[in-house]
Amino acid sequence: MKKENIKLRSELKCVLILIILLTIILRIFFVVFQLSQRRKKNISKIKNDFQNILNNKFNFKWDVNELQKKVNNNWESIKITVKLIFTNNEEKTKDSVNNYMSILERQIDNGIY
Repeated sequence: MKKENIKLRSELKCVLILIILLTIILRIFFVVFQLSQRRKKNISKIKNDFQNILNNKFNFKWDVNELQKKVNNNWESIKITVKLIFTNNEEKTKDSVNNYMSILERQIDNGIY
């Protein structure tokens, strides 16, 4: 009888330890999951807000410094840096537009238009 009680106690201790460990693991998983979801929401909100800023000046060219000031005003607590990044096609298009605009400006300055 005593051996059975000792064996039963030992089994109950093992089950209790497993339950405690499982509870801790589930809590950790839940916290990590919640934090990851919150970060995703924040990033999507920042993306939408940033797109709204860009849409304010739809037909005009943004100056990087001006855009950086806007970003700093909206998100003071977060360090966000504005950079221009181009792919090869975008660089070619941008260069073509810049060349055209400089030719047009020279023609206007010379009184051609």
